[in-house]
Amino acid sequence: MTTPKALLVACALLMGTAALAEPVLTIDRAGLKKGVPGTLTLRLSNVVDNVSAYQIIIQFPPGAVSLPSASPTVSTTASPGIWDTPVTNWEAATGKLWIVSASVDGQGNGILCTVPNVTLLSDSLGVPVVFDPETNIADVAWNGYYLTGSSVIVNGAVKKVGEGAKVAAAPGTVAVAAGTKLYVLDSALVDKPGFEGGKDLGGTASGRPAIKDGLIAVGTAEGTGKVYSETGQEVASVALGGPVKAAPAITPLGIYWPVEKAAGPALVFNGVETPLGAAGDKLTSSPAVFGGKLFVGTDKAAKVMNVDATGALTPQADTGAGEDFSTSPFIMAGGNGIVVAGAKVWPFVAATGAPGAPITAPAALSDPVGPFAGPAVFGGADGKVYTLAAGAVEGVAFGAAPVVPVVPGAPVWAADTAGKFGKVGGEIVDLAGPVAGGVVTDGANVLVAVGDDLVSVAK
Repeated sequence: MTTPKALLVACALLMGTAALAEPVLTIDRAGLKKGVPGTLTLRLSNVVDNVSAYQIIIQFPPGAVSLPSASPTVSTTASPGIWDTPVTNWEAATGKLWIVSASVDGQGNGILCTVPNVTLLSDSLGVPVVFDPETNIADVAWNGYYLTGSSVIVNGAVKKVGEGAKVAAAPGTVAVAAGTKLYVLDSALVDKPGFEGGKDLGGTASGRPAIKDGLIAVGTAEGTGKVYSETGQEVASVALGGPVKAAPAITPLGIYWPVEKAAGPALVFNGVETPLGAAGDKLTSSPAVFGGKLFVGTDKAAKVMNVDATGALTPQADTGAGEDFSTSPFIMAGGNGIVVAGAKVWPFVAATGAPGAPITAPAALSDPVGPFAGPAVFGGADGKVYTLAAGAVEGVAFGAAPVVPVVPGAPVWAADTAGKFGKVGGEIVDLAGPVAGGVVTDGANVLVAVGDDLVSVAK
């Protein structure tokens, strides 16, 4: 015999740091009535301390219930703990509901979810089935991330870093500038020794970090350049006199900082300024150094500089006067380079700085990515991914919104500003939010910044 408040019990996957028993999910249908929107309550038993995240996947009998949208609103409460707004997905055709959330402070030890506006379509809820995702991970920090619309959990690390993350990566190292913090992580997105909890920059990170030769460098909006060793020691804190809008260039002779000053943009190197334009000109390009040349773009021209044995700069020539070169120069395999102004791709010989004739693409392009043994790759404002090969720019459809910088390699990965993510020419899924910081690789994983999370996906 059953009552209106009968409970249906099933197993769920719960991830935390100290499992005491198999977690149990209780589905309470007391708030549901046939034909009238009500509230479904889900409770995870208090069997895990310091829960970092949870994932619930429930298969209702087809036609048993309806929800108002494919991404229903769900609230989470825990005692104690502060939780992110859950990511959800409802597949009406199959009756499958996904709910995923991460703890902000890692203190949750009892979970209650409420799902409003659930309508019971039949006299009985039936017997829902609760799925254990294939990741099948327990007793460790959350390492799954939900991709809406595709019904999959991507196995990979997730690190909460804050909104507007700017990400750089090198083999085995990931550097993330977000808010007033610099995070330096390993391939599992765990803080590297010496960087636990992130480094406080004393200001707001305004440019992408740079990683090279055992150093990590990043600039702030308040005009300070911070440099750390790979073990977390602060090597330098440099007053630059203006915001750093892009990644610096690390060389054996010193660091070139791209700075916007009141008098105009400049490169600052070992305390010496090299002007790049007049007051009001913009500098959002990262410099690129190749041999005895430095290349950098402004919103007025692409600049070519000679670099002497001490690292000092002298101007050589401007390319594309009047063009907005706000993307970063790119040195391709073989020593040739390109720089982009809107839809125009300007090639140059990196060893000499000699420019070639511009090539016009069908749409405005993002920063080229690489280097790698193959053609330069761009993201297009028209949702395509473009490659430069044999003197022409060719595009492949990817999404419907501007594509953010893509990852070189085979296959190429990409994301667009509407949240599309995947392999070019392969599966493309919807992320649970817009892509904020582009897509990079540390050699083993693809990394994408979504909302205030950094997500790692094995290639």
